[in-house]
Amino acid sequence: PGSELGALLFKAAQVQVVAGKRKRPALLTCYELLALTGLLFNAPEQDLLEFLYAVFDFDMDDRLSEDDLTIAIYAFLQLRDAAESLAEEDREDYAKLDERGRRAEARQMAKDAIRRYGSTE
Repeated sequence: PGSELGALLFKAAQVQVVAGKRKRPALLTCYELLALTGLLFNAPEQDLLEFLYAVFDFDMDDRLSEDDLTIAIYAFLQLRDAAESLAEEDREDYAKLDERGRRAEARQMAKDAIRRYGSTE
């Protein structure tokens, strides 16, 4: 809750039309919550990858660019426990960074990922 990643998942999950409402309240229906939970924990790998691709294609150009990956990596690193998955030395260095430095680190991670795995551009 309160994370950038949580907001992205919430926005992606809130797809059901609620009758009689012009603007949706900031809530998920039980069906949306069940669908999101089912997708994240039980979907075939291909469905999960397709969903995550759609969530992280921020500019909606049907390609994952360096900018898209930077935003996604930064959102993950903002989660309370995500930085714990970094190697100890990297975790200590990351903790010392200010906001600008953390965004720069996310961009470098995105560049490294593109260099290693390629881009969809």
